[in-house]
Amino acid sequence: MRAIKKYLIIILVISSCQKEVVVDTTEDKLAEKEWYLERKSGGQANFIYTGLPTFSFNLTRSSKSYTDTDGISGTYIIEDQPNLKTLQVNASGRQIEAYIIKQVEKDNVVLEYNRNNIIYTLFFSTRK
Repeated sequence: MRAIKKYLIIILVISSCQKEVVVDTTEDKLAEKEWYLERKSGGQANFIYTGLPTFSFNLTRSSKSYTDTDGISGTYIIEDQPNLKTLQVNASGRQIEAYIIKQVEKDNVVLEYNRNNIIYTLFFSTRK
């Protein structure tokens, strides 16, 4: 009987010590940051902007708003499916672009879109 009590106490102690794991969503990683274009590739072209004044955008979580340095403002929607993550930007009632989110980390994001059967890949950082 004592062995059972000790075993139960050990199980209770171990289970009470486990921490809840918090997993950031794609929106958690993207919103409330200024994202600067560092590189763009598509077709035969490859442009590098690292360290240069360049295009940037910001997503505001509370209002779902999008703003960029080209003067475009609107709203955004992030679809976070297990095998496909997308960022859709809408301005003045029209969709500007739908990006596939290929990779998203704390300070880097890779977006991809298709135009005229050419896949363009955009590499952004927070420049931190």
